[in-house]
Amino acid sequence: MFRAEVASAEGSGSLRLVLRRMDAAHFSLQAADALGQSRWELRVAGADAVWIDSSARRYCRLDARRPVQLPQWVANVAIRDFAGLLTGDWPRETALADPVELSFPGAMPPGAMPRRLAGEREDGRWKQWTILEGDEPTLWWKRSGEEAVLSARQPAGQIRWRVSAHNASAAEPFSLLPEGAGAEVACHENALP
Repeated sequence: MFRAEVASAEGSGSLRLVLRRMDAAHFSLQAADALGQSRWELRVAGADAVWIDSSARRYCRLDARRPVQLPQWVANVAIRDFAGLLTGDWPRETALADPVELSFPGAMPPGAMPRRLAGEREDGRWKQWTILEGDEPTLWWKRSGEEAVLSARQPAGQIRWRVSAHNASAAEPFSLLPEGAGAEVACHENALP
C-alpha cells in the first residue's frame, strides 16, 4: 500500500494506492481518496489493461504498452510499467553499471527529440533517474528511504509516495475484467473519460 500526494497546475490531492502483483505481467492498482472511498482501479495483463470506475459503474479497455492520456497526468510512462515505477524497479536495466546512459524505447511522435535515460543505481535498484528528450530533462524520479518522488516538466507536476504497508500474501485469482464492472465506455488513444 502506498500513500501518494499529487500536485500539478490543476490542483493537488492525496490518494491511497493498493498495488497487487500476481506476476511480472499481471497486476491491479486501486486508488481511494483520503476518506477511503474507491476512486478507480487499473488492471493489467500483459499488453491489455482495463480502467474501472466502480462508483459510476463503467470501465474502458486500454493499451498497456502506451501511457494514459490525462491533462493532469505527469508521467509519460506505459501503463504496464506503473507497478515497477511505484516499487522502484522501472526502468528494468538491472545489468547496467553506474551511471547509466542508454537509449530509451517508446513511441515517439514525428519530429520528437530522441529519449535517453541517465541514472544512478545502488544495490541493484534505482536510486534516481532522469529521462531526457534531447538535452532537456522531461521526467525524473528519486528514492529516499521509503519515499519516492516523480516530477515532470510537461505538463508540470509532481507525485510523491511512501510505502505504508507490505503484504506478501498469496496471489488471488486474476481476471482482467471482474464481474460487475459496469458498462463499457470508449477510451480512444488511452484517454480516460
